[in-house]
Amino acid sequence: MEMNQGLLQCTGVSHASIILRTTLKYKLASKLTGSGGGGCVLTLLPTLLSATVVDKVTAELESCGFPCLTAAIGGQGVQVCFGGSS
Repeated sequence: MEMNQGLLQCTGVSHASIILRTTLKYKLASKLTGSGGGGCVLTLLPTLLSATVVDKVTAELESCGFPCLTAAIGGQGVQVCFGGSS
């Protein structure tokens, strides 16, 4: 993700966003996405990252007017249930 963001910067299609500077301060990997004119930034949150750090980053970004959404991936996967048990 950091390499792809670096490629965007090298080709001149990135932006020196306060979002990227803020997440970098917390050593989080972020990448701009979208087609311009108000896109989005994706930031990876490591599994072991403390909730305190997530709250600090979120509060800092929201205080600058950037809405933050948190999404999770993963799960138990496909399960087969027989007679109500898994």
